[in-house]
Amino acid sequence: SILYDLRYYSLTLSKKLELARREQSAYEKAYFYNNKSPMTCSGLGKVNLFLSRHSDDESVTKTLMTDGFMYLEKACSLRKYNDLNWWTLGSELRRVGLYSDALDIFEKAGRIRNSVSIRANIQWLQERLNPEILSIESNHIKHGQKVDVMQEEDHSSIQYILQLMERWETVDEV
Repeated sequence: SILYDLRYYSLTLSKKLELARREQSAYEKAYFYNNKSPMTCSGLGKVNLFLSRHSDDESVTKTLMTDGFMYLEKACSLRKYNDLNWWTLGSELRRVGLYSDALDIFEKAGRIRNSVSIRANIQWLQERLNPEILSIESNHIKHGQKVDVMQEEDHSSIQYILQLMERWETVDEV
């Protein structure tokens, strides 16, 4: 939509919020006349989630977030084989920290179209949800740190050997 593009490219938050409210109003009117349009549902869901992230009132934030997810889910149900709608829903769930729900959504999207982005999201979410994977990663990090320390020690021992060789050369010359 034109309002989304204007909002996206706007540089100030106040302008983005003003455009988002206009966008929300336009999508609500469109939804009133055609509540079976997946594009309208998706747009209304995304703008509600955007507004929820920038609201100062906690009850308004919760309402906007709930409505946003409801509209995105409706868009997915109206176009069951549209991986972009599923990807958008999964990304928004991941963004608010609902990793388990996001993983379920990305796995559904992966059965529709197993793109690189969907596989990367699934892997990232599995790593966050599985403590064993995280502990293995942290062990690799610790091991990598040990390797760096060993390399530094090797470097200092090489410096020491080079200094010894220089001394031997000077002793031989005298």
